[in-house]
Amino acid sequence: MNQVYLQYHDTDDRKVVTVGSRFAGGAAGDIHRSPDLSGQILKLYKKQSDRKLYEAKINAMLKKTPKFLSSKAVNKTFPQLAWPLSIAEDKLGQFLGFSMPEIDFDNSESLERMLQRRMREVSGLPAYYGYRFLAAHNLSVSLAALHKIGHHVIDLKPVNCRLHPDKMLISILDCDGFSINGGRNKRFHANQFTPEYIAPEAFKKTPDELGEENDLFALAVIIFRLLNNGLHPFQGRLPGGQAGKTIQQMINGNYYSY
Repeated sequence: MNQVYLQYHDTDDRKVVTVGSRFAGGAAGDIHRSPDLSGQILKLYKKQSDRKLYEAKINAMLKKTPKFLSSKAVNKTFPQLAWPLSIAEDKLGQFLGFSMPEIDFDNSESLERMLQRRMREVSGLPAYYGYRFLAAHNLSVSLAALHKIGHHVIDLKPVNCRLHPDKMLISILDCDGFSINGGRNKRFHANQFTPEYIAPEAFKKTPDELGEENDLFALAVIIFRLLNNGLHPFQGRLPGGQAGKTIQQMINGNYYSY
């Protein structure tokens, strides 16, 4: 595939762009740069089944974009979300994927590297305690903007967040995996979450059954870890004689020692 057509929300105009080299991706889609796009990249789904699964969801995301992603904000060097900007189609108008802001990985770090003292030292991240409060604040602001219009991350975790060390700004990745409010009682569910960030009330539930409460639990865990040098709030040893458990088992059993 050499070219795709970008269809922007609320306009009939289409822009043809060249599909450049693949530089990242996962099971569902590949990430490409384009020589015709500045500050944007393309995510193109591999299979027809995935295109069918995501088409309505991506359209819903374009209709309900968080307010801080105004046209001016998108042009900044560090967008807060890797949110869809346009639909990518073939010449006949068939859905292929979407364009989104390019996150600057060269000048950012995984939020995971901000958690522990040793990681901060190796990555050249600031040691000042107040910066971790600022990172927590900025992540909370982004999450609040999503929740305000009914979207939920569900799989919120530090490795899905990129940290800009100058101002402690955060970009959240993998937005097409979020639980999206489609309006008129329609929801496009998330299909993934990660142990150690799953709320205790979500025990034996699937990702599509979860909402804002799981985001708030995951956010609380991240903030706790930011302020306690990576220590997980449910990390600990059980009373003598009891077998050790994974952190998620500790969460499910409400073994919170603080």
